[in-house]
Amino acid sequence: MKKLLLQLIVCATALLPFTQAQAATTYGGFAPGYSFKLTMSAKPIASVAGITSSGILKKIPTGFPDYKEDQSVTFKIGSKGELLVANFSLPYLSGSKSSNVYSAKDVTLVSNFSQAAVNKRSGKPTFVNLVLRKKSGSGFATKITQVIYLLD
Repeated sequence: MKKLLLQLIVCATALLPFTQAQAATTYGGFAPGYSFKLTMSAKPIASVAGITSSGILKKIPTGFPDYKEDQSVTFKIGSKGELLVANFSLPYLSGSKSSNVYSAKDVTLVSNFSQAAVNKRSGKPTFVNLVLRKKSGSGFATKITQVIYLLD
């Protein structure tokens, strides 16, 4: 019995550094599964840019979240550090003590050009600047639609 107990203690001790390393995995201070809520501080702004037409849109286009001013929005950190909101996922790019940046590393593709900056104080999110973009059309008919959200 003592031999079995000793073997269990040795196994548990060997696994301890591995479990601590797993628990320590964070992305800019946020662990996978972490979620937080912030409130829309202003009405979102939608615009479209293209060769044939561009300008500010009067309403939020289909496919984008239509958050209203003072609406609470939930953000979640995915298993690879990505920022999840509505039907968008933005990869974790970098982090510091005061902010995290979420954006694809390869922004040469317009479809990868959505981005977010999460400002934080004492490790807690305080402000998000979220810019979601979608590409439509091709060639001279290509249009980039973007919606900008400010949350605090």
